[in-house]
Amino acid sequence: MRAGSYIKQRWKLKAKEIAGARSLCNMYVQFLTSLLLLSWPLAGAQTNFTGDTISGYPVITSLDISTAPANAITRYWFLAAEAQGGIPYFLPVFVARGTNESLSSGRRLSLSASIHGDELNGIRAMQSVFGQLNEVVSAGSFNGTIIGVPTMNPNGNQHNQRHFYSSSNSGILTNLNRVFPGQDPLDGAAISSAYAFAIWNNLWGNTSNIDVAVDLRMFSFYRLSFIRSALEKQLSKQP
Repeated sequence: MRAGSYIKQRWKLKAKEIAGARSLCNMYVQFLTSLLLLSWPLAGAQTNFTGDTISGYPVITSLDISTAPANAITRYWFLAAEAQGGIPYFLPVFVARGTNESLSSGRRLSLSASIHGDELNGIRAMQSVFGQLNEVVSAGSFNGTIIGVPTMNPNGNQHNQRHFYSSSNSGILTNLNRVFPGQDPLDGAAISSAYAFAIWNNLWGNTSNIDVAVDLRMFSFYRLSFIRSALEKQLSKQP
């Protein structure tokens, strides 16, 4: 078989695999949505400001969407956790709030990306979405609220790798996607579990701030490398 024909067949198979992955992603979103809609016996969060600012935007430790200005997109830095030595972990947060009436009449959406540090496309997609929302929200015609977290894992972004890195035991890599809803740091949670706990309870308000959650995903770098490596190995076997 010629190399060109072989590659064409392989990419047809890969297209089917991608379609299957998209179907799996849809199932994941549905599962996450149902999980977030569970009623847990915890009070909703309030917006608590630390009094600090980063690049002119206030730092918060919890969010109540009703306190965000109506008909505006407000930017915050969310202090999710503190590691050994008091090193803070901040998350950039956008809150697009519609009219005052939309708190009761509209839906509340969490839109997030890059829970794995090497999945970067969702970050740009988030920037584009909120860029387009600016005009709609400020015009007073937006019925709902969107909490945007353009990167759930800045730690992974900085290390250019998939997992959340912590320094205990000479370094631990944790898949953040597997630790939600996390654990209370007062109960001795590891930094990754405390981080997830803060997002779940203090940003999402344990579902008091959101009705639906959508997490934007993509292939990781090493998965694409695996596909390329598999193709090269198969081609090397051809006469």
